[in-house]
Amino acid sequence: MNEHPKILYHGSPNKEIERLEPRNIKVRSHNEGPVLFATPEKAGAMKNLMWSDDSWTQLSTHNGVHVALIAMPREEFIERDTGGACYEVPGEGFQCDESFSTGNSEWTSREPVTPTHKDVYPSALDAMIEHGVQTYFVSPETLKNYQKADGEKKFEIVQGLVSENEERGYAKPDFAKG
Repeated sequence: MNEHPKILYHGSPNKEIERLEPRNIKVRSHNEGPVLFATPEKAGAMKNLMWSDDSWTQLSTHNGVHVALIAMPREEFIERDTGGACYEVPGEGFQCDESFSTGNSEWTSREPVTPTHKDVYPSALDAMIEHGVQTYFVSPETLKNYQKADGEKKFEIVQGLVSENEERGYAKPDFAKG
């Protein structure tokens, strides 16, 4: 059983949300219905500051390291990057369904929630890197290979890439530590 967090984080490209509402935008199961997603790790929320979908991005975690694969040229992404906001919400009313989420990374609420705090970021890319999200600009083919792969193969693909973080002089992540 997961320990219930007192606060959770919700990332969004929308910087002006006053009340977070459950939606059917990212559907894990058609039986689940509308939910509001939040995570106990701010880095996990940072991955959601950018507008994305599975056709050109893949957001995941490997051994506790948050990862964002982006199948778009870096310059194009930066040109389109309008940033976003990370909303802090009370954990009360959120549940973690372990049949969908390994560990305690995804918590959901079926009820609207009013944020208690928000941090606004002018660049989603800079915010992800600042919070330790390993961000990779990849080819569409690499993204498709990653999406089709099983867990171990996904991990091998990521380990063979150079992140934007590394390009900016940050150390290569230690995926073994988790």
